[in-house]
Amino acid sequence: MKFKIGDWVTTSSGETKQITGFSGEQGSTIIHSDGFMCYASDCELWQPKEGEYCWFWNNNEEETAVVSKFIEMDATGSYKSSIVFAHCYISFDFCEPFIGELPSFLKE
Repeated sequence: MKFKIGDWVTTSSGETKQITGFSGEQGSTIIHSDGFMCYASDCELWQPKEGEYCWFWNNNEEETAVVSKFIEMDATGSYKSSIVFAHCYISFDFCEPFIGELPSFLKE
């Protein structure tokens, strides 16, 4: 299986959804928190696009997240945001799509 619970995927219709479960033979169907279901074969793992607004946070800051534009992946595999400090872009360990809600790790 190429996906796991918690992954964000882009559906064939262009929607971005977070996986909350699986059903069907060998997990062939993805279940999302809003009740939406789709075949895993109709989805791809979400990857941020340059200029897309995303939530960013680091391992050591589990209760702090910022919304910023995604710039690129840096050489270490971190997500580079549009936040600038001391003339450098700030990179983060984690990134997920900004869909108008709190990031998944802050939801209760």
